[in-house]
Formats: sequence, structure tokens, C-alpha cells
Amino acid sequence: VSPEYERYIGVGTSVNKWAKTALSEADLLISIGTRFSSKAIEKSPHGKNLKLLHLDVDPAEIDKNLSSDARVVGDLKYTLPALETSVAEKTADWFIKAKYVDKHTLSDTYKYIKVLNGYFGNNQIIATDVGQHQLFVANYYNFNSPKKFLSSGGLGAMGFGTGAAVGAAVATGERVVLITGDGSFNLNFNELATVKKYGLNVVTVIMNNSSLGMIREIQNKRFDTKNEWSLDGSADYVELSKSFGIDGYRANNAKELEAILSKLDVSRPAVIDCIINKKENIL
Repeated sequence: VSPEYERYIGVGTSVNKWAKTALSEADLLISIGTRFSSKAIEKSPHGKNLKLLHLDVDPAEIDKNLSSDARVVGDLKYTLPALETSVAEKTADWFIKAKYVDKHTLSDTYKYIKVLNGYFGNNQIIATDVGQHQLFVANYYNFNSPKKFLSSGGLGAMGFGTGAAVGAAVATGERVVLITGDGSFNLNFNELATVKKYGLNVVTVIMNNSSLGMIREIQNKRFDTKNEWSLDGSADYVELSKSFGIDGYRANNAKELEAILSKLDVSRPAVIDCIINKKENIL
């Protein structure tokens, strides 16, 4: 579904209020090829009167972690058209997209994401690592096509992003953009050697807050912290990328990122270090 579609409410993340409202007030959820992993349903906002219709080609996924009220097992090529023909046409009068004041639009990361989206477009392959940047991408980067958003979801795999971006670049031969955080990037930046060796068109964009941002945010909400999340003194990512023979840049704000992208050599890999506020939150 295109992000411009009037009934599009985005990815169902923990910070998407539209999706939360839709799930809490819906009376029927039609799930198409959804795993319903234990992580995804541990804080489910489903309403008490919600009925679940689960469609999947794999019978093992049905009722595995969430009980369905009805289920259809089979190839969607056949089952979905059969379902559509049996549903009477309804008007969209019931559909109201709630309006919320989005506090994240003033954040550094949001502004960087929108600049990247504007430059690379809605059909760009985007990989992420795990953390605040991951939720920002899921909520604010607009994707028009399937198989363009590569993320580990709720599996919490910091360091996943570089390998995912490299794999996607090898498999498709296309440019891949990795949006990561400094904490995640520190776990796997040695793979820049792979990017350079094979001439892969991977653009790495680091949301650098000199901290483990998600850990800081959660700890500050729940505990009395003593800065165990600080990454002050980490590598200079511009110089680090140059040491691998890859172009390195630094942006201190969204305007500087726009200027960097305007002169980017689209045929070469690059690393862009985007400085963000250490106290920026997403939850």
C-alpha cells in the first residue's frame, strides 16, 4: 500500500498511535502471512472484541502464538481472491484517520530520515540495525514496494545492518542504503573492507548520538542510570571510512546532509556520519 493512500496507517510499531488506535477499536483483524512472533504480541493493543482471521501458506504458523477465530491455509494467489469475492462491498464512511501531534517531527533523526527519503525515494532498498534509528525508519521512511525494508524486527540484532546491506547489494546489484546507529555500527564496521573489496554500492548513514540511545532511553524511564550507555570517545567515522578507502562525510544537521547528498558519487560506496542530540527519544 502506498504511503499516499488515504487509509494507510503505517507500520505497527510501539510508537505508531494510528496503528494502535486501529487495533484497539477494530472488530476484525485479517492477518496475511503474519508470524505473530512472541516478541510482536507481548504488548498487543488488540481490543477485547477483536476477531482474528489468519491466512498463511504454512499451517504451522496458524494458532502458534495467537489463537485465530478463523483460518485459511493455502497460497494467497488462490485464497485471497476467494475471500474477496465472498465479502460484500462496503463504504469507507467508518474510516477516520485520527490526528495526533507528532512530537518526533522536531527531532534531528526525523529530519535526517526525511532528507534521505526525499533524495533516495520510496523504492530504495533500506537496511537498518537495531535501536532508535530503526523505529524512526519504520515510522517515517515511506516505502512503495515490498522487499525494500531490511530489518531484524523485534529480534534485537545489533550489527545486523551492515551484513544485510552487503548481502542485498550482492544479491541485487543495486545501491543499498544502510541507516544505523553508532552503537550498532561499532559491532560490524570491519565489513567496510568487504564493501571496498567488491566495489559494492552501499551508502552507510550513521545516526550518531555518542550513546546506546535505546538503552539510555529505557534505563532513564525505569531506573537510576549511571551512564553505562555512553559511547563518548568512539571512532571518528569519517577518518575510519577513509582508512578503508571509502568516502567519508559528516553532517551536523539536515541542511548539511542535503549538501552532502547533492555531491555524492552515486557509483561509489560512502559513509555519512550524522550528528544527533544525545537526549533524543523515540518511545
